Amino acid sequence: MDHLPLPSNPVFGSLPVPFLCKEPYDGDSFLTYPFGKGWNVTAEHWPETLSRHGKEVRDEAQIASFLQTWLYFGLLCEVTGNTIDPMAFRVPGRTRNTSRFSSKALTDIVGQWSLESMNLECELDESLQNKLGDDIELCDPFDDWVSKRDDIIDAAEATWNRVIDAYQDKMTDTLNLVLLSIAALGDYLSQALADIARARGIGDGTPSTLWLLPESVCQPLLRRLQNWCPNRLHGFVNVQGCSIGVLWYIANLDPPKVRDDHGTCSPQRCNSLHIDVHDYNIQHIKAHCACELISPSTKDMVRIVRRNSIALFTVQHAAGEVMLSIQDEKRTRNYVAISHVWADGHGNLQANSLPTRVLEKLQRNVDALGISNSRVVHTPIWMDTICLPRFPLDLRRKALLRLSDIFVKAGGVLVLDSYLQASDSLSISPIEILARISISGWTTRLWTFSEGRLARRVWFQFRDRAVDLYDLMNNWHEELKLRIPASPLTNVSYGMAVMHSATNLLESGQDRERPLELGQIKIAMNSRQTSWPSDEALCLGAILQLDLSTIIDAEDSKKMAAFWRQVDSVPISIIFTRCSPKLEDPGCRWAPATLLGGTNSDFAKLAFQNSIEIAMYYVPRTDTGLEYTVDAAFPVTALLPVSRNKEERTLGSKRNFINLCRQPTGSAAGKAIMLKDDDGSWYSCLIQDLWHQTPIVPDCRHETPVFFVQDHTNLTNMRQQNDLEVWNRHPAVFATYKPSKKLFHARAHTHVSLTRLPEVNGQAFDTISGYALAFKKKCRQESFILPDNEDKMLDIVAAWVQATHAEAELNSLAASILPYEPLDAVVESGVALCARYICYFCLVAEWYKVKPSDPFDALKWCID
Repeated sequence: MDHLPLPSNPVFGSLPVPFLCKEPYDGDSFLTYPFGKGWNVTAEHWPETLSRHGKEVRDEAQIASFLQTWLYFGLLCEVTGNTIDPMAFRVPGRTRNTSRFSSKALTDIVGQWSLESMNLECELDESLQNKLGDDIELCDPFDDWVSKRDDIIDAAEATWNRVIDAYQDKMTDTLNLVLLSIAALGDYLSQALADIARARGIGDGTPSTLWLLPESVCQPLLRRLQNWCPNRLHGFVNVQGCSIGVLWYIANLDPPKVRDDHGTCSPQRCNSLHIDVHDYNIQHIKAHCACELISPSTKDMVRIVRRNSIALFTVQHAAGEVMLSIQDEKRTRNYVAISHVWADGHGNLQANSLPTRVLEKLQRNVDALGISNSRVVHTPIWMDTICLPRFPLDLRRKALLRLSDIFVKAGGVLVLDSYLQASDSLSISPIEILARISISGWTTRLWTFSEGRLARRVWFQFRDRAVDLYDLMNNWHEELKLRIPASPLTNVSYGMAVMHSATNLLESGQDRERPLELGQIKIAMNSRQTSWPSDEALCLGAILQLDLSTIIDAEDSKKMAAFWRQVDSVPISIIFTRCSPKLEDPGCRWAPATLLGGTNSDFAKLAFQNSIEIAMYYVPRTDTGLEYTVDAAFPVTALLPVSRNKEERTLGSKRNFINLCRQPTGSAAGKAIMLKDDDGSWYSCLIQDLWHQTPIVPDCRHETPVFFVQDHTNLTNMRQQNDLEVWNRHPAVFATYKPSKKLFHARAHTHVSLTRLPEVNGQAFDTISGYALAFKKKCRQESFILPDNEDKMLDIVAAWVQATHAEAELNSLAASILPYEPLDAVVESGVALCARYICYFCLVAEWYKVKPSDPFDALKWCID
C-alpha cells in the first residue's frame, strides 16, 4: 500500500504485505481465470472454503497467492488493459534473501492509463450492436467502456467479500494483508475510473464501488494501534466505514495523549476525557505559572441574563490590572463563541473564573480572527466557563435556555483543543489538517457537536494560527477538481472529508439549515461522550433547536423521553433497527435511550440509505407510539395469521406460537420458526434479539400475532426472487395486537429475519407438516395426551417418526431443511431434525399460516 498518501512524519510508513505471486496473470478473461486454474469461486455454489480441482485448500499462503495474482494483478490488467509485470511490485524484504510487495509503481501505471483514456476512441461490441439494432445511436461507446470496467471491479469486490466471509474466523496476517492491498487497489481503480468518466462528461466523479472493511480483515493494522482508544477504532471501522486509504492515513498520525492511555476504554465507550468533579485541575499557560484567577462582575452578568439576553466579555487592561468587562449581546455587533474540551483544563467547577494569562491569550487569538471592524479594540467573547452562571441554579437554568441562540448568533466559533494547539498548520497539507481535527479530543465530546453544528463559521486554533476549515476546504476542493492523471490522494481526501462531515462543518450555510437525519446524528455521536449523561438530551435538543425548557425541567432519568417527545417524526426503519437499551416510558419504548458511543451502531446505517427514500417513509410519533399505514406505497408488509380450520386455532396453540416467537428459541420445540403464506410459499423465521430489554408479557387470549417485514419493494417481489437471491434475509419484527376497527395497537417483542425458501425446500416442510397432522390424528385416535415436557415430547415423536418412515427419506428431508437452520445450530440426525419440526407443528397448530395484509385495506398501526 505504498502508493497511498501519508502525513508528515508517518508513524509506520508501510505495511509488510507479502509478495506471493508465483506467475504472471495470463491476460485472459478476468471472470473465467479461476476456472482455468482449477479454482471454484462461483457465487452459485460458494463453499465454506476455497477449493481447487475439487479439493479444499487450507494453505493460506496458496490462497493468498492465488488472490494476489487474480484480484490484484488480474484486476489491474483487466481494468487498464495493460500487461502488468508483477516483478515491478516486488522489493527486497527486511531480512536477507526475502522480498515483499510494494505498490509504489501503481501511481504511475494508473496515472498514465487515466491520461491515455482521455483520448480513447471506443466502439461498441458487435453483440451489443446487434442487441441495440436501430437504437444504437442512444448508446455512448465510452459509457459502455466505463460500465464494463465498473462491472469487473464490482465482481472483484463481491469475490473479495465472499473470501472474507468464508475465512473471517481463520484468517492470519498473510491473507489479511493481501486482502487489504486488494482493497486499496480497488478503491484507487474505482475512483480513477469515476474521474476519467467525469472528465469526459459522464457522472459526477463518485466511485460506483465501495470496498468496506470488515473488522476481521483489519486486524494486522488494528494490532499496531494499541495506543489508540478502542472506541475510536470501533467507530472508524464499524460505524464510519473508513476506506483502507483513510484508515491507513489516520494510523500514521500520533493520537491525542490522554491521562490514562485509554486503559479503561472499550469499543462502546471512551472514558479518558471524563471530568472528575473531585479532582479537576484548571490549566495555566505554563506548568509553573501562578497567575491569579479572574472573574467578571456577578452583578452585571445577573442583570443581562435576567433580561433574557446573552452575557459576553472582553479582557481589558486598566491601571496595570487585567479585568473582564461584561457586555450585552444585544448591544454588540459581533462576537466569537468558544468551544473547548473541559478535560484540557479550561473549565471551572466552582466559579466563573480562569487564569489571567489564559484569558489574555484567548483574547489575542479571538482578535486575530479579524471579524470586528477597526474601531473595535477587542472582539467580545462567549465562553461557558465565564458566561454560564454557576449559581444560583435558576439563573444557570435561564442561561442554558439560550444555548442554541448563543452559537447561532455568534459571528463564529473558535475551537480550542490541546492536540491541535501543539501543531503548526502552515507546515502540513490540508488533508493532514483535516485528519488531525477529525481525531482530536474535540470530536469526542458531546457538547462540541452542537457547538460546531450550529456555528456560522468555525476556526480551529493551531499553534501558529486559527484555521477556517470551510475556507480551507473550498480552496482544497478547487485543487481536487484537477483529477487527471488519477491520483490516490483524491479518494483518500474525499473519504477523510466524508468521515468528518458529520458535524456539517464542510457544508454551506444553506445546507446547514437542513435538519440532521437520525443516522447522521448517530455517526457523529459514535465517538462522543459526556461526563454528565443527562446532558445528552439537552445537547440533542440544542442541535435540533427544540424547546429546551421541557428537557431541563424533566428529571435526569426522563430527559431523553422529553427529547424524543418533541421529535415529530422518525424513519420507519427505526423499528427494525436493533438497539439497546431503549426507553422504558410508555409511548417511547421504540426510542433509543442513548445515541452516544459505540452502542446502537445499527442506527448509523440509516445515514447510508437513500435520503429521499428515508424522507418519504418518516412516520409520526404520538403519545402512544409510532403510527403508520400499511398500504401499497409503504415499505412494510404485515403478515397476519390465517386459518380455515378454527379447531386448529386453540388458545393453547396460540400461546405456544407467541411464546416461541418471543424469544430466541433453543428449546426442543425448534430453533427456527417456519411460516407458510396463503399462496403456498414457506419462510424460515429466525428469532434474533429482544426488541426491548424489558419484555412485555402478551395477553394471549385477546392479542393476535403479527410480523412486520421491512421490504422496500413488496413481499410479492420477495417471493419471486431467483435461487441466487433467496438467501437474503428481510428484517422483521414480531408483535402482538388487539384487533380494532380504527387503529391497531401493536406491542413489539422480538427482532426476527425472514427468508423465503425455494420451492424444493418448501416441499420438505409440506411433507413434515403432513407428518405432524398424521401424528396428531394418531394421538386423538388413541386418546393420547402429549406431555408438557418438550424433551419427553421430542423423544415420543422421534420414536414414532423413526418407526413409520424410512431413514433415507428422513435424511433427504433433513438435507432440504439444514440450509435454513441458524449458523450455530448443533448438527442433528435426520430423525432428530424432522422430529423437532413435527413437534413445532404439533405445538402451534395452524398459527404458522400467514398472509400479507391487503394493501388496499390500508390498515393503520401504532407500535410501541
